[in-house]
Amino acid sequence: MSPAIAQRQKKYIVSFIFWAFFAFLCGCAFGYLLLVPFSLKFLIGLAGKELTPVIALNKYIGFVLALIAGCGIAFELPVVVWLLARLGIVNSAFLRKKRRYAIAIIFIAAAVITPTTDPVNMTLMALPMLVLYELSIWIAR
Repeated sequence: MSPAIAQRQKKYIVSFIFWAFFAFLCGCAFGYLLLVPFSLKFLIGLAGKELTPVIALNKYIGFVLALIAGCGIAFELPVVVWLLARLGIVNSAFLRKKRRYAIAIIFIAAAVITPTTDPVNMTLMALPMLVLYELSIWIAR
């Protein structure tokens, strides 16, 4: 496959793969180090001091993996926008103009990605996505 790809295209492909992998790892680290502990503390705190939470291992692992994978995927936004900007599909003016819709879509995506139904965890997931959207506007310049 390599001979069929021009040197300039190889540079973009390698750069895209590197940054996509790096962004995914950053998202996973964010989810594991910040979002998972806060989410678990919040959810266990909902039970109150009178109740002892009983957490099944499969539910715990599913919750943690879903949160970490969701963060990893969410952190891909700047890389995808960079690729779309290089292909001429979007630019920073378009992203600024559609910011209102993006905020609504981000909160909907955060509600879907977050494995719980509470608004606190949804907002915790949406806030970094909003920051990443703003970063994407800057990247698309």
